[in-house]
Amino acid sequence: MGFPGMGLYLTFHVITLLFGLKTAVSSRHIWPAVSDMGWTFMLLAPALLVGGYFGINPWNIYLMIMAASASALWAAWNDYERSAADVQNGQR
Repeated sequence: MGFPGMGLYLTFHVITLLFGLKTAVSSRHIWPAVSDMGWTFMLLAPALLVGGYFGINPWNIYLMIMAASASALWAAWNDYERSAADVQNGQR
């Protein structure tokens, strides 16, 4: 992996932490469940970082948790956008 790979890995987790913070803050008053998911991402970033750098297993279980959380956040946010569009169009 080397130092460039370690840098890329660290960059991935910094992005996860920053977007988790953005999601938690931006949806705090709009939708608390999505805001809670942002806090989950902020807590997963350091866990993934430590598990990836210092874990002895060839695979990282935290990546599965991250994928599940990301898919749940994506589905919830798409549902919110659909609901907001329906409200603007007068359908709800």
